[in-house]
Amino acid sequence: MIPIYIDASALKKTYCDRAFQQTVIKGRVPKEYREPFSFGNATHLYAKLRARNASFKDAMAEAVTYYNEHRGVEPDKLISVFTTYNPNIFGAFPAGMDAIACTEKFFKIPYREVTTSDGKVYIVFLCGTIDRIELHQDFDALCLIDFKTARNWDAHAVYQDYKLSVQFMFYYWVFRRYGNQILPEPLHKYLQNNRLFVCPSPIMISHKPPKWLKGMPISYDHLLGEMDILVEASVEAILSLASLEGLATPNGMISDQCSKCDFWPVCHSPLHSDGLAKEELLDNLYDKKLYDPENF
Repeated sequence: MIPIYIDASALKKTYCDRAFQQTVIKGRVPKEYREPFSFGNATHLYAKLRARNASFKDAMAEAVTYYNEHRGVEPDKLISVFTTYNPNIFGAFPAGMDAIACTEKFFKIPYREVTTSDGKVYIVFLCGTIDRIELHQDFDALCLIDFKTARNWDAHAVYQDYKLSVQFMFYYWVFRRYGNQILPEPLHKYLQNNRLFVCPSPIMISHKPPKWLKGMPISYDHLLGEMDILVEASVEAILSLASLEGLATPNGMISDQCSKCDFWPVCHSPLHSDGLAKEELLDNLYDKKLYDPENF
């Protein structure tokens, strides 16, 4: 049985069959250093440790160690983010759930099992990690908090971007459709009574000093049907691409989606025009490992 994992990052690749194939099926990731990724992970780690009652000193030491091991280049900025962490902006954890259960809550839900014409059996999982689960006292609702390190100065613009986030829509959809498999029974009432929100928590690292913020809760109840279609279409795409020999079509070029794509150097290289040369370039520029969100 071959596992395939669908998470928000996978859904973001649906703009292009090749990006989708190389990321989700082939498991390719750039070998080059990516500072925003390391910075963001270190900040998430610090927030998790503080929520779990680690001291400032201990949380900072562990997060900075992680950052240094991943070739971070802005340690002073990172520490300034840590020093402005404000736990008072967050709500209480739901009754019966402690900090460990409510921070970095990973889910992995079997979605569908498929046997293809060539006899291979695939099982598709829905995966993701919720940074923090808490109660919103004003609405008596459950909130899924997601931390984002934002380099944009304008907080309003950051919030507007988050409202259109596929990641937020995916989290909301998963918890509305499958939350009973993720949360303990006493919290099911929030799902059944539509008292669920996703709440962005941007860390404005360009501000001096940096600011930890929490935006208004967002509901995507009106988009549940569209998310049903998107996830199902993504699963069908994965299954068709899984059995494809060679490189998938770079159809993201049609909609001009290449500028932020990890595979831009491959598709636009004038020196690697044929498929074999592009495969060689992929091996040179990207590592290859199982696409498994649990290990990210």
